[in-house]
Amino acid sequence: MFRRLLRLIRMMLPAVIVSVAWAGWWLFGDGPIKVSRPDREIAGADLWQVGPTTVVEAPTGGIPPDQRRYVYWRELDTGKCIIEPILQTTSNVWLARDEKTLIVALDNGPIQLFDRTTGRLRKELPALGLWKQRRQVFFTPDHKSMTYEALDGSIIVADVATGSVAYRFPDLRAPVGISPDGQIVVAAKDQTTLVVRDLSTDADVTETSCADVDDIMEPVVGPGGRRILLMTRNAGQYIHELWSTDPPGRQKIDVRKFAYRSAFSRSGRYAETMFSPVCRVWDVARWPPVEISAMIGSTFYTPNFSPSSRLVVTTNATGTEWQLRDDESLEVLVRGPIKSHRDSLEFSDDERWLMINERQTGILQSANFHFANSTGHALFSPRRHIIDVISGKRVRTLPVVTVMSFSNDGAGVWALPSHDWRGGYYQLWSLTPPRPPW
Repeated sequence: MFRRLLRLIRMMLPAVIVSVAWAGWWLFGDGPIKVSRPDREIAGADLWQVGPTTVVEAPTGGIPPDQRRYVYWRELDTGKCIIEPILQTTSNVWLARDEKTLIVALDNGPIQLFDRTTGRLRKELPALGLWKQRRQVFFTPDHKSMTYEALDGSIIVADVATGSVAYRFPDLRAPVGISPDGQIVVAAKDQTTLVVRDLSTDADVTETSCADVDDIMEPVVGPGGRRILLMTRNAGQYIHELWSTDPPGRQKIDVRKFAYRSAFSRSGRYAETMFSPVCRVWDVARWPPVEISAMIGSTFYTPNFSPSSRLVVTTNATGTEWQLRDDESLEVLVRGPIKSHRDSLEFSDDERWLMINERQTGILQSANFHFANSTGHALFSPRRHIIDVISGKRVRTLPVVTVMSFSNDGAGVWALPSHDWRGGYYQLWSLTPPRPPW
């Protein structure tokens, strides 16, 4: 009996050695290929925005005025601070899409634009006003233009690269929105009137009436200003309306108790209205608009369109499957399972990769991210799956991370472990897991 057992062990020994080697490799052989360490201690600042090459940490939450904290802007590769940390009590900080400019609205002062190349202040803009108890700046998708209500109540349109005021309208007030090409501004003319103003001619194209402009959360302007989404809060309900300038018209398209935002695809053909737990897709090239389908929620600030709008994400009728479709034919190109109504999908800039976020039911902590064509607010996620858009295959699953951004060369993703979200070490992970050396 003992000899038989010994013979069996000797026969199984090669398989055991191979199994242990594989297990050891997958446990310890796959890890970040680079770690970004700050060049100083990060004091009182949380993760705020991250891009392919830089990261911004800023004070978040309610901070007493006498407890000012710092805003840090650092290089991801080296961890070095680009500018000297700025004392702030708020998170009125925006990183330009090309990462060449950091915009900081000082607590009781002007808006400052800092230059990445020189590490110095480039320009100052008029102080930011307070609208709905918030200080908000709205950008075009490429972050070349920005608009906001100044402290004196006028509407400012500024060039981000130069920091110069391109237009100033003392006759307009918040709420304000700007078209993707930066040529159309929508703002309030008085308490009951919204106008569409063409910046090239400084003329009002059209206007519409409303009960009270203060009820409007913010106007979202589509390409060319032909379609405008208005989200209004009234009697505990959120009402999404589509305002058309060509042909003229206005139509209510969605009414919900809880709504988060609305957005246009870059082509302007599609719009989405988001509520919990899903959002709806509309073909707004037609008038009146036609609903296409429900999409996966709850990516509060991240549109479910690809950057070029070539791809649209929908769900099946039962909400158990996500579908990647061509935006012209609506043919399903790639599909996959939905494990939770909180799952979300996000694209890389080149549309080569698709990231699936499996979200937990409970919110552990919040953090901001810069991903695909947006910068927004992200929840802690237990896992992130990277999908090859061409083949539809999952190429890897990353461990618990707070925030991700594709690296500058598109070969990897920057991630921050959830336990390290405050002043942490950012990790660069390869998009595809390494293979064992044998």
